[in-house]
Amino acid sequence: DGRRTAHNPVTTCKPSLVHDGSMNDDLHAVLSWGPLLVNKIWSGPEDLRKSLLDTARHHAQIALRDFTKDGNEMAISALHAGIAVEHMAKGYLSSLHPVLLAEKGCDMDTLLHLVGKGELAKSAPYTIKTIGGIEACRRARNFCPEFRFSEQADGLIFSVRNSVGHLGLGADIRKAIRIMVRLVEPLLDAVDYNRARFWGNRLSTVDMLQDENIDELQAILQMKYDAARDFLEASFSGLEPVEQATVKAIMAKSSHSSSDYDKPYLCPVCGAQGWLICSREYGVIDDEIVFNEPIAYPFHFECRVCNLDLEDAEIEAAGMPNRIDLPDSEIGKVL
Repeated sequence: DGRRTAHNPVTTCKPSLVHDGSMNDDLHAVLSWGPLLVNKIWSGPEDLRKSLLDTARHHAQIALRDFTKDGNEMAISALHAGIAVEHMAKGYLSSLHPVLLAEKGCDMDTLLHLVGKGELAKSAPYTIKTIGGIEACRRARNFCPEFRFSEQADGLIFSVRNSVGHLGLGADIRKAIRIMVRLVEPLLDAVDYNRARFWGNRLSTVDMLQDENIDELQAILQMKYDAARDFLEASFSGLEPVEQATVKAIMAKSSHSSSDYDKPYLCPVCGAQGWLICSREYGVIDDEIVFNEPIAYPFHFECRVCNLDLEDAEIEAAGMPNRIDLPDSEIGKVL
């Protein structure tokens, strides 16, 4: 167009599993490999339950961290979202009885491992036959009426997960994240798992994603703001105010993306100078590409201090201009 751009129900069973909600965990540990059992098995039902709930937490936080990003990270967040829901449903079922995780027609070794008698089994724990994500949700729905799992609507989260994992194809990622949040929440209550601990510093985003009156764009914007604040806190931890100001000034002056027109603009998160990267309309005159109107159209915002990165409609949702009027002298300038 002549514009150039860069880039289902019975009585509720509510077992007791109380977490104190402490926020002093090392977030980096939560978001790295996570609490996976390596070369060992759970010692009993309580250990199995804790393991599943901890891994559900781990994967849910990664999914929320990455779903606003671009490319591979956003697509892979769907893998984490699907695992989070499956492990959360299984964690709830194991809170009732671990045998509820056994696949129909499973062998004796599966039952032995699930009830914490793995030393009597002949096979390794990773060979046992347990239910998949959809069946785990079906079974959880039978015991927790608040868990309103619909295979037709919510099964999407597993379809998206499998598409990314098996075919390398990502679609409906952000819709899958909202499904994850909606399915996990009632199960947290069912197992008395403090939601602030489970979601960590993504709690405000979770609240927003649950609000049907808030659209996806606003939820994404809030997520990006939270991520920028996290980055800012990590970057300036331990520095005195004067030192922070000096470092911010240096970072703000570092190189940024560029296109037809770049405009300095204060960052809504940290207040430092960021940049609106803009496109412009152009035409061809005497074999030369020239700008044919005095208007710039912001399509990207970036802040080098807090790493806030906004694209297209996010810019307007953040209250930034969707057009910038330039002097008439800009007409006819050669690209």
